[in-house]
Amino acid sequence: MFRVLVISSLFLAFGVVGALADRETESLENCRFLQSEYYDGDSFHALHKGKKYIFRLYFVDTPETDTTLDERIKNQAAYWGIRESDIPRYGKDAARFLADKLKGKSFTVHTRWVDAQGASRYKRNFAFVETDEGYLSDMIVEAGLARVYGARAPRPDGKDANAVFQHLVELERKAKKHKRGAWGGKLALPDTPAKPKYSSELGGDVISSPDTIPIFSLIDPTKQVRFLRKGEHVGLRGEGTDPSMVRVRFESTTGDRFYEAQCRRTDLGIQ
Repeated sequence: MFRVLVISSLFLAFGVVGALADRETESLENCRFLQSEYYDGDSFHALHKGKKYIFRLYFVDTPETDTTLDERIKNQAAYWGIRESDIPRYGKDAARFLADKLKGKSFTVHTRWVDAQGASRYKRNFAFVETDEGYLSDMIVEAGLARVYGARAPRPDGKDANAVFQHLVELERKAKKHKRGAWGGKLALPDTPAKPKYSSELGGDVISSPDTIPIFSLIDPTKQVRFLRKGEHVGLRGEGTDPSMVRVRFESTTGDRFYEAQCRRTDLGIQ
């Protein structure tokens, strides 16, 4: 998930009701999931009428995929009663679950345009996502891959925030009872096969990131697209848009796709 500031964590922990509940909901129909962009179990990029947006689900929090977020991973592991080392594994499963529900399909995003904050330089807004199968937040909690936690708002079907919260708590209770997802040490979708230390598809000279560093678009070098995690492997693919930048190839958080972008040579510790 995107890195957030401490104030954002407090914002999520206590929920968002009251003044935010007075904001008008806008429904964006026929949205499309952008699998080529960064996503995890509760945040994703969508396309609507030719414009890109970033949304984060109301009410839910999925396991982290960013292994540098030690305190958050520790908190999530305690919540689910599993090992800290298992959290990123379930984070990847949550991301695959979200992609499976959205990719290649048309869905509706209901948003009040409330800022969810995050590491991207582009605004991320809280939203409810409605598919042909129902609300995405319901499905991911029911699968045992999200905890009921975070910003709250009335749902567009008329349920107030408290009613939605109680509904999700009941779904979570059932997921725990039936040991689904992280509650029972079982993945909701088939796990990816074991892989070598890094994929040969990275190509070129492969190095590991010495720290958590930003990476930027090859088209617009001012646009930050995501972070490389400390220890994450990348393939060096040549010079970037200027001599201070290097082109890199890296895996998606779910390990099923490869992307290319660029980062500062100094951030990678190379000349």
